[in-house]
Amino acid sequence: MFARPVAGVHEAAMASLLKTRRFHTLDVFTGAKLAGNPLAVVHDSDGLDAAAMQAIAREFNLSETVFILPPDDPVNTAKIRIFTPGNELPFAGHPTVGTAVLLATLRAPELMRSSGVVIALEERIGLVSAEVRQPQGKAARAIFDLPRAPEMLPAPRRDPALIADALGLGSDDILASGFWPANFSAGPTFTMVPLRDVDARYQPVPWPFAEAQADEIAAIWTREAARRSGLFDGTVLLQHSWRIEDGVYRAEYSPVRYRSFIAWPLLGKPGAPRRNGFAMAALRAADGAFILGVMGPQTFNAGKIYFPAGTPDMDDVTADGRVDLAGSMVRELMEETGLRQDEFAIAPDWTLVLDSHRAAFMRAARIVHPAAEARRIILDRLAAETDQELSDIVIVRGPGDIDEAQMPDFAKAYMRAAFARD
Repeated sequence: MFARPVAGVHEAAMASLLKTRRFHTLDVFTGAKLAGNPLAVVHDSDGLDAAAMQAIAREFNLSETVFILPPDDPVNTAKIRIFTPGNELPFAGHPTVGTAVLLATLRAPELMRSSGVVIALEERIGLVSAEVRQPQGKAARAIFDLPRAPEMLPAPRRDPALIADALGLGSDDILASGFWPANFSAGPTFTMVPLRDVDARYQPVPWPFAEAQADEIAAIWTREAARRSGLFDGTVLLQHSWRIEDGVYRAEYSPVRYRSFIAWPLLGKPGAPRRNGFAMAALRAADGAFILGVMGPQTFNAGKIYFPAGTPDMDDVTADGRVDLAGSMVRELMEETGLRQDEFAIAPDWTLVLDSHRAAFMRAARIVHPAAEARRIILDRLAAETDQELSDIVIVRGPGDIDEAQMPDFAKAYMRAAFARD
């Protein structure tokens, strides 16, 4: 029951908040409790206006909260609205998957385990039809088709000076090397702006979160380490301050234990803002296809599909106090794929893609081989390793090959922008 006063909610909306409503909290994109992507789902949400929904989502303080309403068309399962703590989204992947699985579990559990259940969700982006199945002994899963393909929105390209002014930059700072600011959307919108350079510095500072929630952090680490034998509680670097000056992204990094690093987002990212700022090589084959790796079962992000990358650590700190993100990117690319440095070339330009608490500093990388041959070479070299980080290699030849569930938003946005430029 939501009964205590919430600032900023209209009096009429407050009355609707006093009604008792069922809700579920879910862990999406995982088969384990307290892992994956958290989601809250509020049932029987008719009577709640947008302000009340926003207040409840802010109270949950999860990345997304779903509100279930009666469908406009009775042939559909439900109408849903999706809110972050700050705004409403027309569509999002893990809330759609989580809600479809929850409704199938509540309404037709036996059918879900045999032939499958189709859940039709009315979202602001349009009707999303999801097929839900639960293989024996495994977590339930949902597959859905987007009602519209991702598209580039024209406005930012027409007026790049407006974006430059908002970032405190000159137009020349963001129009180098043939790139332009652009918005892409299949519901949520991502904005990517090329950078002139990245200047990262090592500057240790205390992290009160790590001390104040040491017990919770230890419990999460014990659980995760028991599930994944490859986890190591070493030291990684996390941004504690950042800004853009004259087209250069400047940031200060501080060392943190890996256990605190992985627990922070799981505990709601408490305290002063921090960013996981890492460099990533967007590896592209000679035939134009992107090449990504599937994280192995022993890793924290098991099953997720990424470009080769890693959070910087103390090995990336130079003698003069810089954090060498470019060097980190090359090292991770070679370590994860087995490629030699003479087999790829990396462009000098950076593209920054912000995703929640992460800052992905991306550079285009070209490999001399076509995608199929590159995949074979990488898999052969991985097979010769005793402690390989990747379990498979994925080829993305176009937007239709993008895996909505397993690829991070920043990688999906980057590839869609690249395919739109081709």
